[in-house]
Amino acid sequence: MKSFSPIENLLAKFLSRFPHLKKRIKFFYQSINYFFHKKDYLFYSEYDVEDVTDNYLETFFGYYDKDPYNQSKKLILFHGIDNIKNNKKVKVVCMNQDTKEIKQEFSSKAFNYQQGARLHWLTEEKFIFNDFNEDIETYCAKIFDVSTNELREISLPVYDTFKDEFAMTLNFERLAKFSSDYGYFARKKLDFYEDNVKDGIWKINIENDAHELFISFEEIIQFHYEKRFLNANHTVNHIMLSHDGEKFIFIHRWYENDVRRDRLILVDIKSKRMKMICSKGVISHCCWVNNNKILGYLESNLGLGYQFYEIADDKFEMIDSNLNKYGDGHPTYFKNYMLTDTYPNRSRNQSLLKYNFKTKKIEVLGEFFSGLQFIEEKRCDLHPRISSNCYFFDSTFKGMRRFYSLKIQDNE
Repeated sequence: MKSFSPIENLLAKFLSRFPHLKKRIKFFYQSINYFFHKKDYLFYSEYDVEDVTDNYLETFFGYYDKDPYNQSKKLILFHGIDNIKNNKKVKVVCMNQDTKEIKQEFSSKAFNYQQGARLHWLTEEKFIFNDFNEDIETYCAKIFDVSTNELREISLPVYDTFKDEFAMTLNFERLAKFSSDYGYFARKKLDFYEDNVKDGIWKINIENDAHELFISFEEIIQFHYEKRFLNANHTVNHIMLSHDGEKFIFIHRWYENDVRRDRLILVDIKSKRMKMICSKGVISHCCWVNNNKILGYLESNLGLGYQFYEIADDKFEMIDSNLNKYGDGHPTYFKNYMLTDTYPNRSRNQSLLKYNFKTKKIEVLGEFFSGLQFIEEKRCDLHPRISSNCYFFDSTFKGMRRFYSLKIQDNE
């Protein structure tokens, strides 16, 4: 595996503050590296890698924070694409995993390639996805009950949910302006006005569709206020609820003169009290270990890398410096191990990694090629997801976006 050197990673870290400049330099540099380091294989794994379905021209699930299976593992969710030239809508699909029968299919215009339509299960029978209501030209979410065939709409799109009780969400059009790979573009004309008082993080009662502005951007800006915030543009992203639904984390991103900076903030839902986790350096992907512990790839006083954060003690713990050579990824914690991935290396190969916390062993479960046509907003991260008897991931090693499973013997 020809990974990028520490100096190259340091340069990438610096350039991440300048998104537009980074895009140009990154593509040029990756093209040169691929020319000299390309492999003679499209993927390699000692495990069985299977296409979840042969329906649709392209398929993918989306982000790494949701399980495609319902609780009984009988039904599976994913996104389908029939026409890659028409990227204005995507199919939302529910399929019987055993028979491969399509149980239900909808179209959505509220999606992106990184997170899809935020499609996920609420309960054993209900799943939710975001959409665009063309009659009133506004984004919404739809809930489908597979047991009753009832489709219900709620008035705001969702980001994360706690069961079928409540959701936390954000302004996806605001996100589209500053972070286009995560926003929505269904509205014909983006009439965007940045309102820090009346916009922010929203809470939705899923049962009765009542919603409230839970924390405004003005409150986020005033929290550990800096003078530089005054003339900056502000967004939030990556809202993640704790397992018990009592807390959530989010990334506050602010842009000053086209320079991006991040803060990772924890919120107690009952009191609305915020707590700063990180405010300087790289803040990337996280997951909850339990209700009081977070795992993330970020920069703390210990340095940059995968590390734990204990909420009660306000302390970081670096996991293993041997992971540093793989760089950033999308981690999920399960029992005694972490499943994560890498971004394309010099050969344009992405690795699927399993790290055992007891043995400190790093296992490369597979390497998967991703061509240079899959970059920026159209990139395809592996975004691995853990299930009881397999790992799910998205990949483009066949030259198209596909949803795969990697079969395992024992998910310890």
